Amino acid sequence: MGKLLVAERLFLGLTNALFLFFGAALTIFGFLLQFVEAFNSYYSNTIISLETSLSAAGFSTRTLDFSLSEFAGYLPVALMVSGVLICIISFLGILGATREITWVLLTYGVILIVLMITQIITLSIFYFQPELFTDPIKDSLKSKIKSDYKGLNGTNSVSIGWNFAHQKFSCCGVDSYHDFMGATKWVRFYTDMNVVLGTPISCCRTLPTSKDFTCARHPLSGTTNNFHKGCFNEMWNMVVGNLAVTVPILSVCLLIQIIFIIITIAILYANKNGDMKDEYKKFKPSSDESFLDISTWKTKL
Repeated sequence: MGKLLVAERLFLGLTNALFLFFGAALTIFGFLLQFVEAFNSYYSNTIISLETSLSAAGFSTRTLDFSLSEFAGYLPVALMVSGVLICIISFLGILGATREITWVLLTYGVILIVLMITQIITLSIFYFQPELFTDPIKDSLKSKIKSDYKGLNGTNSVSIGWNFAHQKFSCCGVDSYHDFMGATKWVRFYTDMNVVLGTPISCCRTLPTSKDFTCARHPLSGTTNNFHKGCFNEMWNMVVGNLAVTVPILSVCLLIQIIFIIITIAILYANKNGDMKDEYKKFKPSSDESFLDISTWKTKL
C-alpha cells in the first residue's frame, strides 16, 4: 500500500508538471498572438494577394494593415487566461503531491471535480445543442458585416478580416453570400463599368487580376466563386467539428482528471488515517528533502 501511494503521488506530481509546462506554453502563445506579430508568415501571402488584386483592379495602391490579433478577437486573451488557470491548478497538484498539505489537496480536488462537471455539461451542450453557442456568435459576426464591411478595398479591420478569411478558407460570409446583402457600407455598384456585384470580390476562388469582376457577378458559379460555402462552418469544423480528433482528446483529458481526483482522495484518506503503515511513512519527505528527489529513494527502498 505504501509503495502504491508513492507511485500515485509521483504520477500526480509529474503529470501536473507536464500540465504546468503546457499552461505556460499556452499563455506564451496567447501573448505572442496578442502583442507580437510572430505569425505573419501564416497570413502574409494571402494579404499580398489581396493587395495585388486591389492594384490590378484599378483601386488605389495601398498596404493592408492586417492584424491577426484583431482578427482573432478575444481568442488570445482566452488562451492567456486559460494558460494561467492551468498553471495555477497544476501547481496546486504538484504542491499537494509533494507536500501532502491537506488544504491544498482539498482545494485541488474540489477544483477538479467542479471543472470536470462543468466540462461534461458544456461538452454535452456543445455537441448536442451547438446552436446555443454558435447562434450568438453568428449573430454578432453578421451584425459587424452589416455595419462595417466595405468590400475588397476596405481598410478597416472587419473588411480586411473577412477578405482574408474568404481567401484563406475558400468561403464566403458567415453562412453564405447572403450575409452581405444588408451591408450598408459595401460598394456593390460600379456605374463606370456597369457592374453590380453579387458577392464580395474576395469570395472569388481566384482573385481577379484586372477590372473583370465576372466571378463576383450574377449568375454565380461554384467553379469560380465560394458563394455557397460559409466561413463559420469551415472554421468551426477545423477547430472543434472533427469528432474523430476532438472526442478522443477530450475523453483522454476527462480520464486523466478522474485519475487525478481518485489519487487526491487516496492521499487525503491516507493522511487522515493515523495508522499509516511504516512502509509508507518512510517515503514521506523530510522538511529539507523534496519528494521528487529520486536519489533519496534508493536508500529508502
